[in-house]
This record gives sequence, structure tokens and C-alpha cells, in this order.
Amino acid sequence: MKNLNNNDFNILIADDLPLNIQTLKSVLLSENYRVEVARNGKEALDLALKNNFDIILLDIVMPRMNGFEVCRRLKLEKSKKDIPIIFLTAEIDTDSVVTGLELGAVDYVCKPFKSIELLARVKTHITLRVINYSLQKEIEERKKTEKLLRASELHLKKINATKDKIFSIIINDLSEPVSKLFSNTEFLSFYYKKLDRYKIEEKMEELTLSSIRLKRLFENIITWSRSQKNKISFFPKNVNFYKILSSNLEIFEKIILQKSLKINVNIDKNIFVFADENMLSIILKNLISNAIKFSFENKEIDIFTKKTGNFLKISIEDYGIGIKKIDIKNLFKIDTQYHKIGNNTEEGAGLGLIICKEFIEINKGEIFVESEIKKGSKFTFSLPILN
Repeated sequence: MKNLNNNDFNILIADDLPLNIQTLKSVLLSENYRVEVARNGKEALDLALKNNFDIILLDIVMPRMNGFEVCRRLKLEKSKKDIPIIFLTAEIDTDSVVTGLELGAVDYVCKPFKSIELLARVKTHITLRVINYSLQKEIEERKKTEKLLRASELHLKKINATKDKIFSIIINDLSEPVSKLFSNTEFLSFYYKKLDRYKIEEKMEELTLSSIRLKRLFENIITWSRSQKNKISFFPKNVNFYKILSSNLEIFEKIILQKSLKINVNIDKNIFVFADENMLSIILKNLISNAIKFSFENKEIDIFTKKTGNFLKISIEDYGIGIKKIDIKNLFKIDTQYHKIGNNTEEGAGLGLIICKEFIEINKGEIFVESEIKKGSKFTFSLPILN
């Protein structure tokens, strides 16, 4: 903000009479104001548009363009419209004074000039300009502060809403494995002496599967939490996709056998993708888990790839429950809960798909979903291939 030292202020004098210019300039320079001069209306307008003036002393009758037209044009310019304009007029020219004020001038000075009056008016309007400038800046700063406060408030609300959704997802995903773990443990503790070996093995198998689901859920919670804090390492490299897929399929051998599913893998054993190996493994683990979870028993799951340009498209297709079209758009949104019960009452599809989308996008890929109720779902995602 400008202070009130006179030599900080630049004044434009616009008059075509040398005597008037000399008088005005002498008075203003005596008070250390910086002064520039225009000797016709066109020159005055050009100078005002190209330079920053704190006040303009503008004669009305000038060659090439009169003072009224200069004033009118300046008031149309956003960056110049607030410059105070004081008209220089004849002592009894009331009509000119009114016209000037209507065009946006702030004041007038009558000829012949009186030094004390001229300086008083100039100083008054420069002071008002400085105050106005200061107030505008203060208003702008307050608006910025209010905007930041609103943004902070919205961000806080979003964080709280996300937290609530996460808790809801975790509770839903936890309920089924924890319930089965508790019921099977309780059942065995009461009746194990009366059960035959096969029944005990059956219950132990259910306990194992519940424990695996719990472990996978906690892994997803930890993974998602770390990703939100940007604590997930990202080291993309050329990796053999078939090998990573095979190692992840081995994790699900028991549940695949339990549901009598057949996994059809139609993939080139020597296909490579450029991706972070750990993230790719988490993506596959979640998508395979969902395909198994929502498949009907004695059905198949197809896993296949297709090269498209510099990307490999990987599809995992099940023939199970399917997803409603209205729910597909909400699958990957943390702020919109999607909850589904699997074919064997397995709960889920919570954090896993959200993590998949985040990790796929980090690896420069995309994910797509096709699904039909009672016919199954196909999840396809892309990853880059290095030539």
C-alpha cells in the first residue's frame, strides 16, 4: 500500500495552454509531487492508459479530444476507472461541472487557479484514493481468508464423511468372517468331543477360511491407510505378469476347491507389464477374491489378456451374482458405500475395489466393469507395456 509521501504520487496534467501547464506544474512540484504533462486530449488518454497515475487534472476544452471524452473512455477501462479525475473549468461554467461529475469526475478546480485550494483538493483525493486502496486490499484479504476457511471446513467435513464411510465398510466386511469365526469356535468348544473327525475338519476348514478373509481385510485396511498418507512405495519395473498371477492364484486354492470352481487362465507365460510388483499383487488378490466370492458354485472364472497399443488389458470374468448397473458407478467411490453378499453369504467388495482403482491409476492404467445380474461380472484393467 502507498504511503502519504508526496514524491510517491504521480499526477497527470492535461491542458493545451502553456501558461496553465506552467502554473499547475510549478505548484505541484513545489510539494514534491511527480508530474507528467499532456498537451491535448489524445495524448492525455494515451499516457493515462500506458502509465499509472494517482490523479489526473483534466482540462475540458482541448484539441484532438475534449476532456469529457477522455474521462468517458478512462471510466470504461477496468484498470483505470478508479483514478480520480479533477476537471479544470471556468469559474462560472456550471454546466461543465455537472457534466464532468456525471461522467465520473470526483471534483473540479476553477480557473484562475488558487494554489492553496488546488493543493488541498489534490491532497484530499489522493488521501481518499490511498484509503480506498487500503480498504479494497483488506476486503480482498478477508475474502481470501473466508474462502480458505470455507475450503478448510469442507475438507474437514469430507474427511469426517470418509472416516464414517470407512468405518461402515470395515464393519460390514468384518461382520461375516468374525461371525463365522466366533460361531465355529463356540461350536467346537462345546461339541468337539461328540464330533467325528470329518465334522471337526469341516469346521476347522471354515475357521481357516474366516481367518484368511480377516487377514485379507486387515491387509486392505493397512494398505489403504498407508496410501492415504502417501506412505506406499512405488517402484515400477518390467515384471512377468503370468508369474505374479500364478502366485496369487495359489493363495485361493482352498476356497476355489471348496466352491468347486474352475479357473481358466489364457495368458502368454512370457508377457511383461511395467508396474509396481507389490501393487499389482494387491490388485490381483482383490479382483480374484471378488470373482471367487461372487461366483456360483461349480462355475468357471476366466482370466485372459489382450494387448492394445502400449497397454495390456487384463480381464477377470466370473459367472455369478452380477452387479446392478446403478451400482457399478459407485464401486470405486469411498463416499458412496457399495455392499454385496456373496454366493455363500460372504460379505464385502468394500475397500478392495477402491484400493484397486487407486493402484491401477498410480501405475498409469484404467479399470472397467461389465456386469449383468445373475450372469456375472467382468473386471478389466490396463497396465503399460514397455517396447
